Amino acid sequence: MTVTTRISAVDVERASGSLTIGLAIERRSTATFVVVDRTGAASYSRGQQVAILDGANTLFAGYIDSVDVIRHSTTDVLLHSIACMDAHYLADKRLAAESYSSKTCKFIVEDLVTKYLSFEGITIGTVQTGPTIDEMIINYQPISSVYDLLAEQAGFIWYIDYLLRLYFVARSTTPAPFILSASDIHRGHSPMARLRKGNSQYRNRQYVRAANDTTTEQTETYTGDGVTRSFAMGYPLRSEPTITEDAAPMTVGLKGVDTAKDYYWTPGDEVIVATVAPANAVALVFVYYGNFEALAILEAPGEIQALKAIEGGTGIVEAVDVMPYSASQQAALEFGLQRLSRYAVIGQQFEFPIGVWGIEPGQLVTVNYPEYGFTNAAMLVEYVTVTEIASNTLRYTIRAIQGPELGDWTKFFANIIHFEDVLAGRFTLGSTGLLIIATGTSEEFGIQEAIVETVWACPICSPTTLCGLATIVC
Repeated sequence: MTVTTRISAVDVERASGSLTIGLAIERRSTATFVVVDRTGAASYSRGQQVAILDGANTLFAGYIDSVDVIRHSTTDVLLHSIACMDAHYLADKRLAAESYSSKTCKFIVEDLVTKYLSFEGITIGTVQTGPTIDEMIINYQPISSVYDLLAEQAGFIWYIDYLLRLYFVARSTTPAPFILSASDIHRGHSPMARLRKGNSQYRNRQYVRAANDTTTEQTETYTGDGVTRSFAMGYPLRSEPTITEDAAPMTVGLKGVDTAKDYYWTPGDEVIVATVAPANAVALVFVYYGNFEALAILEAPGEIQALKAIEGGTGIVEAVDVMPYSASQQAALEFGLQRLSRYAVIGQQFEFPIGVWGIEPGQLVTVNYPEYGFTNAAMLVEYVTVTEIASNTLRYTIRAIQGPELGDWTKFFANIIHFEDVLAGRFTLGSTGLLIIATGTSEEFGIQEAIVETVWACPICSPTTLCGLATIVC
């Protein structure tokens, strides 16, 4: 079957054996190929739409990322080496500035599509409900990063398909179109079928730190001395406080935002500042709700005992995660349970070549391969590589997993960068940050001028024109 390559809806000539496609979940899928430009007149640029089809099957759809051009020997032929990215790029390039309170993952996912991604052509495929997020502030961050966090919290996966439909679903939602048996897997070809066991993120005791819960109503009193303007509360402030001086209510505003207020505060900061130091002996009363940090600890006893029998010692493997948004202590426990269910398992990654299209990332495939110990084993398809081994002859290499997604080096470094963002507060999720949304306004103005002109008419001399004191010929 002919494999067709199209750029901006125009079929192009692809160099034989130059096509490689990498399809993934939760990160950009890629494609590379070489276009043979026999007249040397073609030009390609970033952002042009690309489609690669094997008959009626769409193998890849996306956009040009980069182009390298090489002249072939002394002829006019140009070779355009093209690297492509899929529709995940659309979620990478858009930044969101939003805040949510007590909303489900489904609501947040769909709201971001409506407000941002719909203008890029993305529609909603299947979006499942997921847990409710107590509070979430997205402070100018890529939408793809937001979806990564929500998927981590829900134990889901997310992706955008070639029809620009966004999916946010449980790992077991989409079955593969057929069951894999040993006869489907190629033998004697490179790459060979390979089984990898292990889980670099394994843990059987989970700590969840910095889940910010709300205190009961707090009341703190001070006495003015005519000098002190800053007053430290016992907890970081969660909401606007109520302040009185000798029982008289004071006005309160946000630091750096409001003006002409008696006192100023900031979410997550325990210090309240007065514009003018309260007079000596004035009774000050501050009433507020604060944040406090909770620590949840959860274990998987069966896993601990199983590992203890293998390695001796305690069998305990510990990990700590920081919840990157404000949450209740109950939410911290639920988050910890989700992390244990996902990572308290020795994962398996099975990679194998097949010769037919149909198995795609995000599907749950049933594998029967007794040589590797698989009998009706349900495995999540994490990655698919499509390689052109000869002209119009493709090989598909599937990477399916049991346990957590192991990913590759790109996801590893992306996780490191994202973790630093959370620690630095650049990815502000929760009420401990102040979200400022810039808006634009339009204004029209015009200038009009009225000029009054006096027309002076001069008489024309003729035999009948009489000149006198009132008539002057000019």
